[in-house]
Amino acid sequence: MVTSPDDKGRDEQPLTDGEPLLGWLLDASHELPPDDVAQMVATAASGLGARKVQLYLVDVDQRQLVPVLSTGPGAVEPLDIEGTLAGRAFQTSLPAGSEGPGPMWFPVRDGADRLGVLRMELAEYDDQVEARARHLASLTADLVVAKRQYGDLFHRVRRRRPLGLAAEVQWHLLPPLTFSCPRVQVAGILEPAYDVAGDSFDYAMNGDILSAAVFDGVGHDLTSTVMTTVAVGAYRHARRRGLDLVQMATEIDDALRAQFQDQSFVTAALTQIDVSTGAVRWLNAGHPRPLLLRDGQVVRTLQCRPRPPLGILHGLHGDPEIGTEQLEPGDALLLFTDGVVEARSSTGRAFGFERLADFFQRAAASELGPPETLRRLVHAIVEHHDGRLQDDATCVLIEWSSR
Repeated sequence: MVTSPDDKGRDEQPLTDGEPLLGWLLDASHELPPDDVAQMVATAASGLGARKVQLYLVDVDQRQLVPVLSTGPGAVEPLDIEGTLAGRAFQTSLPAGSEGPGPMWFPVRDGADRLGVLRMELAEYDDQVEARARHLASLTADLVVAKRQYGDLFHRVRRRRPLGLAAEVQWHLLPPLTFSCPRVQVAGILEPAYDVAGDSFDYAMNGDILSAAVFDGVGHDLTSTVMTTVAVGAYRHARRRGLDLVQMATEIDDALRAQFQDQSFVTAALTQIDVSTGAVRWLNAGHPRPLLLRDGQVVRTLQCRPRPPLGILHGLHGDPEIGTEQLEPGDALLLFTDGVVEARSSTGRAFGFERLADFFQRAAASELGPPETLRRLVHAIVEHHDGRLQDDATCVLIEWSSR
């Protein structure tokens, strides 16, 4: 735990007033190496009268919160997300603690993407102190995101065991797991987190159009990861050129066949949602059909005639059908790979659509947001499979509001 801040030789010290304190940290961050982020945050927190400051990041499979830079005698141990105040702050994205003597936990989020928590013991606690502490936690998230591309510390901290090579590639291919704006919220997750291979997803918000896609490369090895990487790259290349769904699929087809002259293929669901109206357009390339959720109930699967998987010659099959759907305020779409419903227990029972529907009904009753809903869903799938999935299970949950 960081208990005695060290300013690494800098002449300036943080001021006790909230805004100058954050400004000091911003100024100090420009040439700040990744390994010094946690220490500088602790230095800034001392300006709030905080002590025993500790930054925790969520581990890869979102089961524990792991301390940054806590080693040697007296090292701080990771904390379980379930059943702890730190975990409550992470799950709810709200401060948790005693609001008096003792530790307080503040969520560390990049936008809506949950990165971890910041622990502080504050000498005083009122609305102003809480606001400044929350702002410091938000700035901490910005620093972690900005600095993690320059070093490996934050990646190492989040790993409780070695990551497979295929998983290494896939995790760095992903966008942030969560995105939120006034009319839509997106959350995605992958399992098995340390061994995922052929599954991936992507999304982008451009004007009023949210584009989102889920991919599943055939197989479960590094080759399937390479296929999916090509598919996601071609998808982004086509999307950024403003192509429509049919053209996107054609571009991905061409890219895959240029690299894999055999029957290698990738299944996919490509969607576009106009967030100003709730109008959905989607294309199915040999993939499980998305589910429409309303008031915690699975209303139906989205319907359209599927085309062959991407990478398989499609010219003889005619133009693919584009499915359409009109969302109501509060509706959600679940895009997923077949590993979600086909995960089997040791007795051979599939997780199945009925169990999936029951899970979302219970999640709605608990008023969980999309990120926490998916975190709990994939853990339920893993537990159903006795702790080890035989196939990747990937979900993207998109919740729409008319506001």
